[in-house]
Amino acid sequence: MNQHVGDCWLFTYGPINLLLVTLLSLIAACVPAPLYKVSGRVSGSWQCVDMASTIHPTTITLNPTGWTHTFTRSEPEFSFNNVREGDYTLVVACTALGSTFPAMPVTVSGTDLTVDVVLPFPQLPRSSPRFTLAGHTGRVHSLAFSPDGAELVSASDDGTMIRWNATDGRRVNMWQHEHTDPLLPLSLSPDRTILAAVIEDGTIRLWDSVLGGLFHTLPDVGINVTNLTFSADGGTLAAWSDDDDGHVALWDVTTGEHLSSINVVEGEELRRWPSKSIFFLPGGETLVSAVSDVRNLTISWWDAATGSRSESTTLSYPQMQMLSGITSAAISADGTRFALGMIGIENRGGLLIWDITDSRSVVGNYQSRLTQVDFSPDGTLVASTANDNSVVLWDANTGEARTILASDLEGINTFAWSPSGRMLAAADKRGTILLWEIPSYGQ
Repeated sequence: MNQHVGDCWLFTYGPINLLLVTLLSLIAACVPAPLYKVSGRVSGSWQCVDMASTIHPTTITLNPTGWTHTFTRSEPEFSFNNVREGDYTLVVACTALGSTFPAMPVTVSGTDLTVDVVLPFPQLPRSSPRFTLAGHTGRVHSLAFSPDGAELVSASDDGTMIRWNATDGRRVNMWQHEHTDPLLPLSLSPDRTILAAVIEDGTIRLWDSVLGGLFHTLPDVGINVTNLTFSADGGTLAAWSDDDDGHVALWDVTTGEHLSSINVVEGEELRRWPSKSIFFLPGGETLVSAVSDVRNLTISWWDAATGSRSESTTLSYPQMQMLSGITSAAISADGTRFALGMIGIENRGGLLIWDITDSRSVVGNYQSRLTQVDFSPDGTLVASTANDNSVVLWDANTGEARTILASDLEGINTFAWSPSGRMLAAADKRGTILLWEIPSYGQ
């Protein structure tokens, strides 16, 4: 019986009404709630790879369901089916390396959901420079501290060299090179007494970096030189080109004698034109070459006196990482670790730190392509420059980025550590030099 009370009707269930309500409830229970698909793509610093050996699976988890998708390809796409309406979060993680990115909230309602999960590079603390040094009118190609760290020497393609007081930023003196054509490339000997440079006609010349006098013009050996490096003892100079067929020429710095030439790509099955880096192990008797193509990195050890190869090892890049070349390389002062700046996916950068003694490697990722890397004198940090005009400090043991040294440089060309590792200088194409004090990390 139905009763009317005020403006409302009260329904009393008789047998027929009760049967109808029960039937409708059963029908509702049998109709499934709508299900949707959540899909998309992850971009940014999502890589989770030990480039020396292992691909560590990167995962994305839909919470609170706990459903997890593991990426196995270079295109990190994901899809979760049969998702009910509601609020969720997407979490990207690399459990093998212990890194987890902040959760991204998503809401599923009335339709399938397509979402792009963009993982920005972590926000890092920034450190402003202590001094800005102005004196050059052209691009600064080379920087080096004096052995006691009290002075900084800079060389520019404006034809000048300047000695700076590193403790107060004052200019000590300036002198002209004998040759005023642009000096490219440049390299200073480890004791900072010799400047090696290639001038416009391709000739390699050696100057006294203290007095400015020219004391050697090295014989031409048929290499279009674009890179120079001294051995750790300063006794040998290596020269090579980024675009030649792999030849490296070696000279005795004291006599100017051509010692030998090495073909660092001979016998290698390269998938494309290689990128190369050359450096010496401490002592100067052994030259190390790092040659990269699209898939592999080959590191070889050479006798600098004879040009013979003593050892070689090849590291294969996991295909998903898509690191396609070496932009720069450095070796720690004790000769046990390499730091390699790499070209990453989506024009990003990668840092590979490889321990020779136990073949252990760590990988750091950056938002822009790295252009130069170098270890701190004590080997605890790696500094890098990048296309975004940043100078970044990395933990050499973990590959973790620690600090961005804030700068207003434009087109950073070079940087240098002080011998104590407590200061770092960087210079740009306008001739500006910035000098930072390096923060302590409790190491």
